[in-house]
Amino acid sequence: MPHGGGSYKKGANARIEPKNWTHVRRLLGYFRYDTEAINDLYEKELRLFQNLFLPSVKLTKKERINSCLRRRYETPNTPFQRVCAWPVAGPERVAEVQRLRETLDPFQLSEMIQA
Repeated sequence: MPHGGGSYKKGANARIEPKNWTHVRRLLGYFRYDTEAINDLYEKELRLFQNLFLPSVKLTKKERINSCLRRRYETPNTPFQRVCAWPVAGPERVAEVQRLRETLDPFQLSEMIQA
């Protein structure tokens, strides 16, 4: 039966799983938690910390040289920096998030996440 739409995408897991170690497994381990505290953490502090302050690299190109695979990456940027550089990003929304970022302390956010 053909898939008619919805949120499921066949290759989505390949894009999500590499971030599970850096975003989820390192913080919580391999156990499954379904608690209010963890949902609250994802919704507030962790989301803000990762999107506004935590840089990550993006793979731009792979090239094979004989039997070796050479990977080229962009310079590390936060997801917020990537949105700011995106030409169709709404300037009023970017300014709003920039004001939010200026009010936050990454060290305090990190302490709240660890607690």
